[in-house]
Amino acid sequence: MHNLKLLIKDIEKEWLDALFNHCRKQFGKAKLASHDHLHHLRTWLIAKELFLELEKNNVKITKNDLERVIIAIFFHDIGMVKTIEKVHGTIGKKMCKDFFNKNNLKKVDGFEEVLEAIQRHDDKEYKLLRAKSRSIPLAPLEISFLTGQAEKFVSRSHPPDVTSGSIPAQNKFVMCQKAISQKSVLSVLCVSDDLEAFGAIGVFRYAEIYLLRNISIKELARKVLENLESRYKNFHSLYSNLEAFVKKQKERYNFTRGFYRDLEKELNNAKYSKTILFGAMGVLNILVADIIEGKTSISDISEKALKKSDGCYIIRFFKQFKKEVEKAHPSDF
Repeated sequence: MHNLKLLIKDIEKEWLDALFNHCRKQFGKAKLASHDHLHHLRTWLIAKELFLELEKNNVKITKNDLERVIIAIFFHDIGMVKTIEKVHGTIGKKMCKDFFNKNNLKKVDGFEEVLEAIQRHDDKEYKLLRAKSRSIPLAPLEISFLTGQAEKFVSRSHPPDVTSGSIPAQNKFVMCQKAISQKSVLSVLCVSDDLEAFGAIGVFRYAEIYLLRNISIKELARKVLENLESRYKNFHSLYSNLEAFVKKQKERYNFTRGFYRDLEKELNNAKYSKTILFGAMGVLNILVADIIEGKTSISDISEKALKKSDGCYIIRFFKQFKKEVEKAHPSDF
């Protein structure tokens, strides 16, 4: 764990300032607080936490794993400076290649995988991700060839009695393959991006991008809840073995889900009005008026919101929002 923390520190020293500043410069041309340079930073912070959890579960994390993921993360939504539609991933891929070429940077090993992850990350049906992580039946000679590598993983992950021959070679390979898929660029990028959509910040992220994509207020909650469930199911299917990490993320998921369920109930029971300043509708109205349509930053919105309304729901929400922002936005950025 200590060695991985040092390795992460080295990777950040090499890459973080350049990637973050480039991302910030690009978003200086666009008004999209939910997916700007700070969204990319928050996604990286989640990825770091995920890597540390994987190492606790005996998945070896290399310098190249970290390099590929940090690059993919800081370009995955950068294409949104040009379009908020799903094609932004393809644009981000090109912008990443241009960044490396313009600055004469040496491309990391597996650079094509980085580019593919950037392009494909917004597939929330997870077709490519499932295809890449699916276990494919192997011929006996293939199993024999790969058992050596699989045995190393299994022996690190299980007590001696489990590795004494009771697990078939095919199963050992599948376990090894599972570990590889958990740390792949596409897996870590997609899941870290998905987890950043949880919590109070996630409530805002969904609201801004869906409303800008012309989803109506009436349809907003239903659309979010469908997408949110898909994100959580994908996360759980890939990382259910990381029990403490899953528990933490489920709490964040439940916060976002709870908000949009409340919004759905309110919209079913009352006519929507921009003047409402209580409940989930009140929170949404403040986010829309002050950030999406206004000029208030997400760092300042909580204080402003708490002056606007003394409703218990709004106070509770924006206290949580402020807590998340302060945790995710280090002062040196």
